[in-house]
Amino acid sequence: MDQRQVGIEVRNSSIPRWRANAQLVWGAGGLEVSWNLRFLSAVTETCANALVTPVPGCSDAPGATHSLHSLVYHDAQVSWADAFRLTGLRVAVGVNNLFGTSPPLCFTCTLNGYDAGTYDLPGAFWNARATYKF
Repeated sequence: MDQRQVGIEVRNSSIPRWRANAQLVWGAGGLEVSWNLRFLSAVTETCANALVTPVPGCSDAPGATHSLHSLVYHDAQVSWADAFRLTGLRVAVGVNNLFGTSPPLCFTCTLNGYDAGTYDLPGAFWNARATYKF
């Protein structure tokens, strides 16, 4: 069994050296807008671990590596408290990965070149929520 290490892609999983989240929130009255940034630093995979070699874009030299670049996901949400003049009703609409940032190509991953354990699915994901507290 391979030992997981920080910054190294092994068996469809990695531990980025840096993960950071930042959130900016603005609110007035019952309206609230939030913008979230999620950062993942680059990780490295060993080209020799690819299921099929040689891999285009990955050298076949001994010890060759490939970098899965760092990325930032942008998430946004807008919520409205006491919506439609109903006290206790909150309506929210949001999106994860607003700009549809694609995960980096992983040559050693078995899920179509994608590390699902570390990165979000490609594309933007919209959501809506209504809650009522009485």
